[in-house]
Amino acid sequence: MPILIRHALDADAQAITDIYNRGIAERGATFETEPRSVDDIRMRLGDLQRFPVLVAADDPAVIGWAGRSSYRWRACYAGIAEFSIYLDAAVARAWRRATVARRTRGRRP
Repeated sequence: MPILIRHALDADAQAITDIYNRGIAERGATFETEPRSVDDIRMRLGDLQRFPVLVAADDPAVIGWAGRSSYRWRACYAGIAEFSIYLDAAVARAWRRATVARRTRGRRP
């Protein structure tokens, strides 16, 4: 079944939190140092008009998410946003392996 990209729902908050906190713990995807709670993510999902959050769902599991967030709070940065993409660790590993395999196919050692 193809992966579905859709707007995040409140029901996705736990899966988004789990994926985000793994990125924080492994320090490979963010400079954040403190884990987020499900309530933190629900608050973020409450501002979807300004900062939409999308999820990648492999029916029914959320396997990744992407979203924008405020870059800085100063008025001069009002139109600027950071963009983040986080993938479930197993999905990220499989994607990296497939990418390396595609790029090295047919090359001589």
